[in-house]
Amino acid sequence: MIATILASSLFLGVAPPRKACAAGSVEKLQEFGLDQVQITDTYQQNLFTQDINYLIKTLDSDRLLAGFKAVSAGTNPTNLYGGWENTNIRGHSLGHWLSAVAQAYLQAKGSDATLAGQIKTKLDDVIAKLKSYQLSSGFLFATPISQFDDFDAGTGSTWVPYYTMHKILAGLIDVYKFEQNADALAVASKLGDWLYSRATGWSASAKSRVLGQEYGGMNDASTSSTSTRILPIT
Repeated sequence: MIATILASSLFLGVAPPRKACAAGSVEKLQEFGLDQVQITDTYQQNLFTQDINYLIKTLDSDRLLAGFKAVSAGTNPTNLYGGWENTNIRGHSLGHWLSAVAQAYLQAKGSDATLAGQIKTKLDDVIAKLKSYQLSSGFLFATPISQFDDFDAGTGSTWVPYYTMHKILAGLIDVYKFEQNADALAVASKLGDWLYSRATGWSASAKSRVLGQEYGGMNDASTSSTSTRILPIT
């Protein structure tokens, strides 16, 4: 759902060729940072405005955070959004939201300082809350750790926890990359350490079982981790 709001990330510039390409040569495209691009078409400007309003005004970030808050307190979540957020992949929507809003911040930064400031305030508030919800072990998730226990053991009713973790890690890293929020990087790094500690404790059979169930999700989660350690997943 929220992934469709990422239209603000698609405004990339292409440098015009200075001269016709010689036979056999390869034309190169130049990508510009979002803060170097201005949206001048009125239709696209309206789309961007509607996207921003939906992301930071219509969506309630506290509802997207409800699962994380509940896990940190050891309680059952309330006031959740419906759909995917009321399933075992709860929390992945916040990851998408973080990535979308971080990119929107960078887009606005180059053309509208007031809007960029509003977006930054919202992002910083969400990251501060995530930091407060992170357990001392580094675990940060919107469903209990038992989902990982069951998944790794091949028991219970689980979905794709490592896919969901990847979305959260990617969102945190995007906030650091585009908005320079140091706490976002610290939270992601601590979560990466939790993942590293967990993976290094797997037996050969457990590693094979996890990779067999969610190979893509596990690799996404490990490569998104900002921990300086390398996960033993090969």
